Amino acid sequence: MDETHDTDHPAETPTTDSPPDLAILHVLDAGPAMPIAELTSAVDADPTTVDHLCHRLQCAGYVRARTDGSYSITAHGEQYLRTLLRQRRIRP
Repeated sequence: MDETHDTDHPAETPTTDSPPDLAILHVLDAGPAMPIAELTSAVDADPTTVDHLCHRLQCAGYVRARTDGSYSITAHGEQYLRTLLRQRRIRP
């Protein structure tokens, strides 16, 4: 994993064991930027949870918060998502 993550908050770094993180990255990768309300519907989770997950993903550099209140995936997030998907296909 990339060592550019915020080391002051190691518990905040998403892991491959977090399906909700994967779901958010997958939704953002599939389309344009989305506000929390749309992400909430797309991943079937409550707004507080989605907001918290997006904040964690932003701190890790995987998504960016846009000035209009929506989130979009970063190039780093796209790379991380591809890595997670490859790992899931390789595992038995």
